[in-house]
Formats: sequence, C-alpha cells, structure tokens
Amino acid sequence: MHRPHAAYDFRHGTPALTSFPVTRWRQSLAEAVSRADAATLGYGPAEGAPALRAQISALLRRSRAFGAAPEHIVVTSGATQAMDILVRLLVGPDEVVVIEDPSHTVLRQIFGYSRAAVVPVPVDEEGIRVDEINDRIRAHGHHPARVRLVYVTPSHQFPTGFIMSERRRRALLRWACAHGATVLEDDYHNEFTFAPERQSALAADPQDADVVYVGSFSKTLFPSLRIGYAVLPSHLVRPFLGVKWITDRLTPTVTQEALAEFIDSGAYGRHISRMDRLYRQRRARLLEALYEHFGAGVRISGAAAGLHVLVTLSGVPDTDEAEIVRAAAVRGLRIYPGSGYFTIRPPAEPTFLIGYAALSTARITEGVALLAAAVRDVAAR
Repeated sequence: MHRPHAAYDFRHGTPALTSFPVTRWRQSLAEAVSRADAATLGYGPAEGAPALRAQISALLRRSRAFGAAPEHIVVTSGATQAMDILVRLLVGPDEVVVIEDPSHTVLRQIFGYSRAAVVPVPVDEEGIRVDEINDRIRAHGHHPARVRLVYVTPSHQFPTGFIMSERRRRALLRWACAHGATVLEDDYHNEFTFAPERQSALAADPQDADVVYVGSFSKTLFPSLRIGYAVLPSHLVRPFLGVKWITDRLTPTVTQEALAEFIDSGAYGRHISRMDRLYRQRRARLLEALYEHFGAGVRISGAAAGLHVLVTLSGVPDTDEAEIVRAAAVRGLRIYPGSGYFTIRPPAEPTFLIGYAALSTARITEGVALLAAAVRDVAAR
C-alpha cells in the first residue's frame, strides 16, 4: 500500500546510511573481485568464506569478550536466516519456544511457522523474568520439559532497551541447562552501547547451557548487505550446515570476501568509531528534545545502548497512539506505536519506538517539536 511521503521519519532499525563510506567499500569490492578465482566464483562453502569467519571471530573476541572459534561460526543471509534455520533444526510441532514480551512481531512469525507454541514471558529492567517461565508455559497448556528454545536480546532488549543483569543472566543459563533448552542470543546492536561498562556476550560464559549467538552487519554497515552469522555449539554445526545447504547453498562469496577485506583493513573499525560518536550526539539531542517538550510527562527506556529508544507519554490523558500517529502524519512526521510489540501487558499510555540513527541533530530537534505539536492537536480535540 502506498503511503504519503513523510518529511521526518523516526523509523527504528535504519542506520546512518548517508554516512557509510561508499568509496572505501567500493575498494573492498574491487579487491575481492580482482582476487576471485574459480572457487570464489563457484559454490563456496556453506559455512561461509574462511577469511570472513576468521574476521568475525576476531571482532567478537575484541568487542564481546567472546572466544568464538572460526569453525563454530556459520555465515548466513542475515540474522533472520540464522534464526529460521535454528528453529527448523531444534523445534518440532507442539514443542515450545519461549520469547521475551515485548518482542518483535517478526519473531512470532518465524517461530510460529514451526508450528511450535510460542510462549511470551515478560521482561523488566533486569531482562526476561526467569522465575515466571514455568508458570507462563503451564498457563499455555504445556510442560516446561517441552521447551526447546529460549530467545533473548540481553545486551539491548527489543524494544525496551533494558540490559539483562548479571543475576538474571546466570538464572537464565541455569534454567536452560536444567531443562535441556537452547538459548538463542540475538545481539542485534552489539557494537553500539553507551553505558559506562559493557557486558560480555551471554554466549561467552554459557555455564554448560547450549547458547547460540546470532549477529549481523545490518545495523553497523547497511541492511541490504544481508550478511549475518551464527556462533554454534560444536554439536550443532554440522546439522545447521545441513539445513543451510538445502535451503540456499551459500551466502554470496565475493561479498563475504569484500567484507573480510573491509574489516581486516581497519575500515570497519574506523567506521564504527565514527558512528559511535555520531550516534552519541544524535541520542543526546533526542533525549534533550524530548525532555524539553514533555518534561516529567515522558518516560524513556533503552537510552543505554542501540539505535532507538522506547518513549512513553504519561502526560497526555485521554489520548491513544493511533490519534497521535494520525496527527503527526498531518504534520509530515512518521512515528511508530510501541503497543503492538506487547502481548501480555500492553502499555496503558501512548508509547512509541523512536529511532534516531538516520536523522541529523537538526532533524531530530524539528521532529520532536512536531511530535509535541501533534500531541497538543490531539489534546485540544
């Protein structure tokens, strides 16, 4: 369906694409093509190019304190493919997948295609409420022994942005180990954190539980690159590759070689450093603007990491999200309701997922002013 153009768009999940070093990336592509041989141009290994797997291993060791061996890494066509394969591999009909609540609607679709029971478990400021998992599963008419997969976003919960506490991380791993379930750790914003201290990946210390770590380059580079990866326990590597080989043979090898060169040359690290500084500035401007216009009537979560925040407007009684969305659209602003991500306890007040990475500080300032004006329009009716 065609939608009218919005001059200001607070869409989440889109990085600052205009700041991507296209010229340097073109050099990496040219280098990969110039070195390409018959093996590179043919059907490459399903697990991915050795050079890229080695670079991913080094990245995770530096940024996530995670000693992931290259032979445990499988390159995929985005993080979504990694999750799809894992569900096909581990989850059968009438078995259970536990997900966080709130969570992305796409996840419910991916997991639901397996005909599994998808059971949401609420999160709080410390992450998924591990002590409620068993009760939630039984409330859905299943036994905890049927759980095969637990999906979590511990470094930046989607969409709340909460960071899972160390206490809750240990509890989750103990639960998974005791129930024979695999933990799927989606580290979708792994390079961008603004907290004073950064936690290691959950998979860095699995404590005898099976943890699959999934990441991608969609947010750090650009979404159409379509390169993700999974870090697997040794016993899952061969079965995972079996499914990948059947479904798509391989992720394009020349692009993998270009990405490996881009990382190895230091261009990736320089780009991340520039983006970190840029996103810090844009994040700070967004928070300042929200407090300037809404004061104590706004609650913000997720400001410690990632490229979006979840914003609740508590000072606008008798209004709903849809009214504000429509009023904002009239003013050329596109904003995105947050209530659809919740299944257990939807927010009682207007809540929005606001992405800021792709907007300049000036556009952020203007966009928040338009949001405040839209809220006033609704309140005046």
